[in-house]
Amino acid sequence: MRLLSKLIQSLALALPVAVFPALTDARPVWVEDGSGNGFLFRNRGVCYVILPTHVHGRGAFRLSARNPSGLGTGRIIHKADAALDLSLGVVSGTLEKDCGQDWADLPQRVAPVVGQTVTAVRYEQGSVETIRSMITTVTFTHLEIAPLPDETRFFAARTSGAFVLDGTRPLGMIVEAEDRQSGYVLRWDEIYDRLRRVVEDWYEEDGCTDPAGCDNPVPDPAPATLSGFRLASWKPHGISGEHGAEAMVAGLGPYVAPISRTEPVILTFEADTIREVSRVVLRSDADNETSVSPKLVMVRVDTSSDGVERWRDFRSPQDMVPGEALDLRRGATHARRLRIEIRSGWGDGPVRLDSVAIE
Repeated sequence: MRLLSKLIQSLALALPVAVFPALTDARPVWVEDGSGNGFLFRNRGVCYVILPTHVHGRGAFRLSARNPSGLGTGRIIHKADAALDLSLGVVSGTLEKDCGQDWADLPQRVAPVVGQTVTAVRYEQGSVETIRSMITTVTFTHLEIAPLPDETRFFAARTSGAFVLDGTRPLGMIVEAEDRQSGYVLRWDEIYDRLRRVVEDWYEEDGCTDPAGCDNPVPDPAPATLSGFRLASWKPHGISGEHGAEAMVAGLGPYVAPISRTEPVILTFEADTIREVSRVVLRSDADNETSVSPKLVMVRVDTSSDGVERWRDFRSPQDMVPGEALDLRRGATHARRLRIEIRSGWGDGPVRLDSVAIE
């Protein structure tokens, strides 16, 4: 296979060099000041980074980008099979403002062919660098690429995590650069299939119920009040008496409860009269060992008083980032009842909720 790669490289001398479009929308990032690269995308309000497992360490890691510039911190939430060298992290920091393409806009399938010209995008000494390349080998899960014969740049150390693009469409991620002239690439459709369950969950809903208030809020201290609402019902019961929803609302401890696709965690709050609501904040201090953070969260409100429930979305469903509060804001709306539905968690095990605030 290596001999075939070299033969194809030599034949490429007779091929015309493609002109690549501007790499708009694709969002590469630099990991730990140059140990490798990553690729940003967003889904349901969360900024994610894809990168090789061997590039990051055990804890949080630094991320930076140019054009536009940004800084952030990544935390790993999922690792695929060790043989694939594939990890997924969540990102916080200024990078969240320009987090690349939406997951829904990324391709589910790619069709790479031997001889196809592509672009490898990486960071080198703080600058975005493109390497015009050609596909030399295609398998079900991987590609091999080589720089085009007239390309002055070459593969080297710290190329791991660089993404290979066909225009702005990802074709794969470099997981190994054996030498200056060869890059081993995990195919994008393999990446997509491995990560989609983590990213998408099982719930799909497009759009935002309040376009004027759907930008990410500027963080500030969470309100420590229910603003006249009281906990009216909840399910399921906590894993023990001291981990119930009543204790959480009273500030006596977290609500820790089992969860499944068929039995989500639901908390309903009621007020004596219709009240204005513009903000709901959830916080979880889960350790991701004995308990996990909530993931997909839906908040709904109802103003009815005739016994017929008429629930509507307070905001479109959002994913809660592990280690960060979920701060949902919108223009003021009215509610007599407010319902929080936690549809999934970041991993197996019970979900933990430490506080709910309404204002």
